[in-house]
Amino acid sequence: MNGRIAVSKAGHDVGKAYVIVGCDREFLLLADGIGRKIGNPKRKNRRHVEVCENREECKLKQMISEKARGCDETIRQVLRHL
Repeated sequence: MNGRIAVSKAGHDVGKAYVIVGCDREFLLLADGIGRKIGNPKRKNRRHVEVCENREECKLKQMISEKARGCDETIRQVLRHL
């Protein structure tokens, strides 16, 4: 699921787009590259986000799996185009 785009459906950040950088059974770890960087992701319940399809996912998945430098910048660029 890492690298997919998710939009918040509940909470104070309704409508905000994030990139999934990790997950467990109930929660997703989300980053937006600005306030929530990949080193300090937001923890959000799976029921409170909507996962979207995006053509940039392959690039993001590879960068997140490698923990590449500049990943936050790439996340910002992708989310800016939504």
